[in-house]
Amino acid sequence: MIKDSLGLCDWVFPAVRRTFPDRDTMVAAMRDEPDSVVGDPGAEAALYLACTGIDLPIEEMQRPVAERVVTLERCVEVTHFGRDRAQDEVVIPHYQWTEKTDGTHLSADADEFRALLDRYYDLRGWDRESGAPTLETCAHLGLNGGLEGSPNG
Repeated sequence: MIKDSLGLCDWVFPAVRRTFPDRDTMVAAMRDEPDSVVGDPGAEAALYLACTGIDLPIEEMQRPVAERVVTLERCVEVTHFGRDRAQDEVVIPHYQWTEKTDGTHLSADADEFRALLDRYYDLRGWDRESGAPTLETCAHLGLNGGLEGSPNG
């Protein structure tokens, strides 16, 4: 969320912290020495300071700032577009494809996906049944009234 909010590329950032003479050298380094490519995970805070003059530590950018943005975005989706848990579960069949469930990363068991979704909602402070941020979460993040007119607010 921080990268999106700052307009940074999340495909290569913070890899931009290391320069390369050309694309082939960069691709080779990413393949052969991936740890040497990754730059400073706190680079976003340094860029923000350089552009705005505001010294905001990366930890504060992550929580509560990015957390607030993600929750506000979810409030908008719930309130204005009817986003709910059922829509989040629509992707389950994608993860059940035979070629994707080789036992190393994914499972064909839809209940495992639902359990992960429960955990994600819990970590975000969202209601397990509806997928909407709870009023307590909104208040904690300074988003009072974030779900006005929604089923949860």
